[in-house]
Amino acid sequence: MKRARLVLSAWWLTVVFFPGRPAAAGDFDPVGYELLPGSVIVDDCAACERPAIEMPLTGTFIATRLPVKIVGELYSLTGIQLYSPFSESGAEYVVKGSGTLHRMVKEPDLQTLTLDLTVNDAKGIQLTSGQVEAGSGWPAMDLRAAEDGSRDPARLYTIHLVAAPSKELVAYQLEVAEPPTFQGSFFIDDCKICARPTVLIPIGGSFLLEKSGGGGPNPVTKYYVKSLDLRTVNGPSDYHLAGLGTYEWGGEVALLQSMDLTVSVNEEEGVILSSGRTSFPDGVKFPDLEIGLEHQNPKSQVHVYSLQLVAHPVGSEAPPQFRRGDANGDASVDVSDPVFILFWEFAGGEAPGCLDAADTDANGQHEITDAVVVLDYLFLGGPAPPAPGPTNCGPARAPVFGCDSSPCR
Repeated sequence: MKRARLVLSAWWLTVVFFPGRPAAAGDFDPVGYELLPGSVIVDDCAACERPAIEMPLTGTFIATRLPVKIVGELYSLTGIQLYSPFSESGAEYVVKGSGTLHRMVKEPDLQTLTLDLTVNDAKGIQLTSGQVEAGSGWPAMDLRAAEDGSRDPARLYTIHLVAAPSKELVAYQLEVAEPPTFQGSFFIDDCKICARPTVLIPIGGSFLLEKSGGGGPNPVTKYYVKSLDLRTVNGPSDYHLAGLGTYEWGGEVALLQSMDLTVSVNEEEGVILSSGRTSFPDGVKFPDLEIGLEHQNPKSQVHVYSLQLVAHPVGSEAPPQFRRGDANGDASVDVSDPVFILFWEFAGGEAPGCLDAADTDANGQHEITDAVVVLDYLFLGGPAPPAPGPTNCGPARAPVFGCDSSPCR
């Protein structure tokens, strides 16, 4: 499948490449982490006499191994969303951001944790552990990262991160839209009072789903959306969406779904995106997600956002893309395709690499009419084969046969 890609800062390009251990399938999939007891934030003051404030932390983040060849392994930490409970002293901390973890993968397991965070309203907080021996066996994490004191001596933060992968957190990756069809995930920053055209901006990234409830007389299953971290991919502008929300699906009479997100869009906080209750698109069923969200609280008509989100659980495959009618897989639909179909069906010829592409009328059967449909379209002005059509690549909305190979992959 066309995996959504996380857009990384340019400094990744400066990494020095060295041989590393061979990567196994799935090594680069996002993994949802949950904080464990022992995680704390320390708010100290190097320039005053107030006692340090230490508060427990809960929350989630996503760890993704990066496909770079270095000594050891390098992981990006995205969608960091950590919280401390409100206390009688009035101390409360909301921690957001990203980071990296570098593992040397040797005895002992040496690790370096680097965090780039926002704590409440303070931005640009950079913490590091330095290279230290891991406090727990991998894939668990137990590291303490601290500021160096140069940012603000009156607010000197240290975070003790104790975390492990959670089976309750299902990691999702976005399927990135690609022109010209833009089937997949994209973001729109529209201006309702301007003359400029609406531009669809491909977007990728990941998030976590955690089940929060369900059942009852009208069965609806509910989820928390956590550690949402989305970035534009090869778009005309740079956008970063981060936040959380809820998702639910179900219903006795008809299956409906809804998603509500509260996100930051670059520097703009508190953006509410909502889908309302809407039906699933044809051929889509949970756990795959395809849903459109609209901006509920725009500050002005100059920036009105919308998000088309197409996502799949990590480890699952999106429907392969193909051109309907391209039976011989040469990336075009022409007279050779009906000839290929007839030889295959009636003369023992080679089978199509993509059986859905050869089902040219999308009726779930392979028969002589599949050749007739293409001939009628090419030479008699007949209707084009159904979606995704003969010219643009796209997935089958309700795949019947599947594709072993496709020139659109």
